[in-house]
Amino acid sequence: MNGRAMARVGRYLLGLAGAVAATGAIFGAFSEYWFYRLEGGPWQVELILTYGLFGYLFLLTLRLFQVRAFAGFFVAAGTFGFMVEGIPVPALYLNLPFSMVWTSLAWHALLTVSVGYCLYRRVMARSGPGPALALNALIGVALGVWNAYLWNVAEGPAPGGISFQWQPTGEFARQFLIGWGLFIGGHVLFDRFPPSANAPSRREFAAFLGLATLAFLLGVFAPFFPFSLVLPFLLLVSLASLGAGAATVRNNWLAAFFALRIAPGAYLFSLALPAMAIATYALIAAARLEWETNVLAAALTVPAAALYWLHALLRANRAGASGQGGADRGGAGRGGKRPEGAEQ
Repeated sequence: MNGRAMARVGRYLLGLAGAVAATGAIFGAFSEYWFYRLEGGPWQVELILTYGLFGYLFLLTLRLFQVRAFAGFFVAAGTFGFMVEGIPVPALYLNLPFSMVWTSLAWHALLTVSVGYCLYRRVMARSGPGPALALNALIGVALGVWNAYLWNVAEGPAPGGISFQWQPTGEFARQFLIGWGLFIGGHVLFDRFPPSANAPSRREFAAFLGLATLAFLLGVFAPFFPFSLVLPFLLLVSLASLGAGAATVRNNWLAAFFALRIAPGAYLFSLALPAMAIATYALIAAARLEWETNVLAAALTVPAAALYWLHALLRANRAGASGQGGADRGGAGRGGKRPEGAEQ
């Protein structure tokens, strides 16, 4: 291997490590550290690595199918949610059909990826101090309310009932701040190692999808058969939908999103996120407000995530059926230029 080839391999491995670390930190923080109480231990490194590998496969999906609007982005985010809930853990198969949406779409796709990654980077990079501060404060309040429930709820004492066993605010604050450090560190890594908007090689996509498939077959497939067939079905539907309206050349939407950079000074506004989360948790705990927040959260996010996912699937398929995908191919072949903002 000559020096140029070695340099190319080195750049690829550096970019891979950066993307895995960035997605693992952001997605792991929003989906785990800010979702419920975690037990300490070295397994948390494995947790971040798992989220990072599935997160990298999500980035490859965006690039391979050259998604050109948020609808395609959300379908790809859904594949991330399905895999996270259906390969390392069997949560996807335990309460069908509700588990197809919660938490795969309603938390992972809608909140972790769409809010914590897409919306957060757009607002922090493009908006002024007011919107940036408001977004961080709003996320903090919402997570404070959510965690005040999930950190403290317990079964009993009556059969099928619940009670609240209030945990110290300091313990919640410690875990939340670790998550905040991961979350912001992940965004900084994205600024340092931005993904390419160019389509990856099909071999790279197949390799990472193959590793995920192997983990699925060796892990949850047999113990949860036939319910485990839900995962390949959902992935096939999602990838077929993305393929139906896929662009075949580098497009403005994806390139513009990956080009977003958050100014170092803007990260000061992120301090509002843990501040509001910890203050909200402390107020609810002090007042002993035993709110069943899970009911409200599910009522708000489950229908929204499910309906938008179906809408996004249909939009992509309509684009392919109407010949938009073919127009892109023909335009690219003749040197044509796709209109900026064309939707998937």
